[in-house]
Parts: sequence; structure tokens; C-alpha cells
Amino acid sequence: MIKKTLAILFIFVGIVLTIPVGIKVFFPDLITLQSTVIFHILSALFFSIGMYYGTTPPEDNGKRSNLWWSYSAALCTFLPLYGIAIAVLIYLFQRYIKKAPPPIEDDEITVQDIGVFGRVSTKSKQLELLERLDIEPFIDIFRMGHARLKKGAIQLLADIKTGTAIKILKTALMDKDMEVRLFAAGVLGRMDDEFAKLIEEKSSTYSEMKNEKSTLELFDVYIKYADSGLTEEISKNYYLQECLNLLDNLPATPKISYLKSSIDLRLNKIDDAMKSIKSALDIENDNAEYNEQLWKTLFEQKDYKELIKTIKGARDSKIEEIDQGLIEFWT
Repeated sequence: MIKKTLAILFIFVGIVLTIPVGIKVFFPDLITLQSTVIFHILSALFFSIGMYYGTTPPEDNGKRSNLWWSYSAALCTFLPLYGIAIAVLIYLFQRYIKKAPPPIEDDEITVQDIGVFGRVSTKSKQLELLERLDIEPFIDIFRMGHARLKKGAIQLLADIKTGTAIKILKTALMDKDMEVRLFAAGVLGRMDDEFAKLIEEKSSTYSEMKNEKSTLELFDVYIKYADSGLTEEISKNYYLQECLNLLDNLPATPKISYLKSSIDLRLNKIDDAMKSIKSALDIENDNAEYNEQLWKTLFEQKDYKELIKTIKGARDSKIEEIDQGLIEFWT
């Protein structure tokens, strides 16, 4: 409150002191040049101090300089009279007119049954849930945290490297603090460079070997990059299509059909996904991954009647390969 009052006072005094400068500009004979220079220096000094007090963030601890002090001082010193007006217009534009960053949506989850942490829950689902719980504190930091905390959160999110983490990192690109925006952009750029280097490495190996191992390794990198959240929709679909092209060069096996189905589902080619997963299940109908892929596809098809039927069939058959926790989750 004191800083705000001082800011208003200093800015007001700075504006008042610039009046003689304006008189000199428009009515040169009414005031001497020496007096004008003195008023100009005092005006620039008071106005710059006012902008410093008015724009320094509360968390400032003296280690971080205030850019408005430099901008205001330079404008007011080198542009008599007009410098103050320009500085005020720039500040108002940045503060009120420029598009504000969108609020971060609450990433809330509701646990309806304590069993979600119990034995009936599969390990993959537990990890997925815990991942979302671990992300919660970062959302709060970006909503109300200080710049130093935000930069630390960005670094930790970069280490997590999940789709949810990268989604939050992208919201940091719209943060009100320029340092946070630049730091987030640098981290995302570094992550993208790492993927680019890995893709180049695996592509080179694939070009030389062109066997199943090198094909699946390149496929794995493509799918991770497409699912990372770093790519835009067009680029994501390109890499997913490249995954399908790679799989087309391999012999038709249940595993390849399963992988094709997973890619088709990502591309929203639901009929193709269903055809591929049924082909895989015709040979290995007791495979847990293949059955879950079938359930995902039926869910996307909105064929809930058939979905319930297949889940009940898997539960009643009590096939050892299919984890009962997985069946309970879908049930």
C-alpha cells in the first residue's frame, strides 16, 4: 500500500514538473532553456522512480532488476515531454489492453471408490492416477506462484515429460512474467531438439538395417513424439501416419495388427482400428492388451452394448492372461 501511494505521488510530481518543458516546446519565449533542462531532469527522475515503485512485483527481493525503471528513465530522458506520455501508453497497453493469459483450468479428479488404490486396480491405472495427482501442485504454482517457483516447476515438469506435464508447460508460455515465458520456451525447445536428434538417429539406423527391430524402434520414437504434446495437430497426424507406413512394411502378425489399431484409433479411423484389433484377437484372444484395445475401440464407436458383452465375456472366462484388475476397471 505504501509503495502504491509513493508510486502515485512520484508519477504525479513527474507529470507536473514536465509542464514547464511543454511550455518551452510550444511557447519557447516564456521560459529559459536552463530552467527547462532542470525541470526536465527532475521530471524524468520523479516519474521513473514512480514507475519503479508502481511496477515492482511484491516478490522482488532486490536480486531482480525492474525493467520499467530502465524504460521509463530512457524514454523520459531522451524524449522530453513526449517520453512520459509514451511510457504511460506502453504501460497501459501492457497492463490493460494486451490479451491476458488464459486462466489455467482446474485439473480435478474425483476418486469415487477407495478401491482405485487397492489390489483390484492395475499398476498402469495406479501410475496414471498418481501422475495426475503429482501434477496438481504445479497447477497451483502456475496459478499463483512467484517467478522463481514457476521456473523450478518448469524444470521439474521437463523431467516428468508426460503429455500432461507438457500441456502445463505450454500454459507457461502465456504467463504474465516474461522471464517465465522465455524459460518455458527454452525448455520446450530443448525437449523438441532431443526428440529431433533421436528421430534422426533412429531414422539413420532404419535406413541402414530395415529390419523389424529398427522399424519398431523408429515407430516407438514417432509414437512418443506424437503423444508428447510438443507437436501441433497437423504434425502429430503426420507422425502417426508415418507409424502406419512403417508397420505396413512388416509381416502381418497379431502384434503388428494391435499396433495398427492403436494408431488408427489415435487418427480417429475407428473402423480401421476395429478391423485390425479383431484380426489380432482372432489369433490371440487371451491377450490382455489386445482385449483392452478392443474395449477402447468399442467405447469410441459408442457400441456400449457390445462393449459390456465383451467385458462380461472376459470376466466369465477367467483367462489368466487378462488381469482381473483391468476387467474391474472397465466394469
